[in-house]
Amino acid sequence: TLPRKAGPLYDYINEDVLVRNKVYQVDDHGRSFTGNNCKRYLSDEVLLDVSTSLKEKQCELSENQNLYKRTVEVSDRFVRLMSKNQKVESPISHCNPILPDELP
Repeated sequence: TLPRKAGPLYDYINEDVLVRNKVYQVDDHGRSFTGNNCKRYLSDEVLLDVSTSLKEKQCELSENQNLYKRTVEVSDRFVRLMSKNQKVESPISHCNPILPDELP
């Protein structure tokens, strides 16, 4: 397993939400996602699931309304940012390698 980096929200997202969506971090790949995991992680469905789950879990963990408000702001910002990242990265991530005889 990967070393713990943060609190219960981090654990919940990594161990429950991403796993539910079949997205797995790979320890020997710089803690990033590999192969189809990248495409899955960047899908609209997974981004919305992460965002919604984050807000719901925060409600379970604390009744602090200011903290919940910040969670909603960060969660919404996450979806906007990752959606833009999806548009840029999807066409180029894990594209076919260039063969030596294709080089000029």
